[in-house]
Amino acid sequence: MWAGLSEQPSKWFVLGVLALCVAASLVAGTAWRPAPTSLPSTQSGDAELADLGRRIMGEDRPAPAVACVTSTEIRIAMMGAEHTDRFEIGSISKD
Repeated sequence: MWAGLSEQPSKWFVLGVLALCVAASLVAGTAWRPAPTSLPSTQSGDAELADLGRRIMGEDRPAPAVACVTSTEIRIAMMGAEHTDRFEIGSISKD
């Protein structure tokens, strides 16, 4: 006996229930997902580099930092953070 049923449900019934659960999860995840953050207006460091970072990255980052290292100088800019804050490295470009 299978949960009070006289016979085991067909594989199509089980697949249908599984598909329904997946569809419901996708709908719920889309409806209640966190709203994207917008880039804070506060910035510190190199203003020109911060403006370039805003144009390249867009406005949906919580608190990015941008650095430009050359043989003659190091430029840094933080948006929504201070130079003493900790960051997670998302990507490094060597362009």
